[in-house]
Amino acid sequence: ALEEEMRIAAEELRFEYAARIRDEIREIKEQFGTGARR
Repeated sequence: ALEEEMRIAAEELRFEYAARIRDEIREIKEQFGTGARR
């Protein structure tokens, strides 16, 4: 899952990659109407 990849990336200090995954997750959730802002 993307969340798992993000956690692993953060543990390996790949914060830039983790941030990109986080943004991707946020976009997907907004597309499906499960974003926190709706």
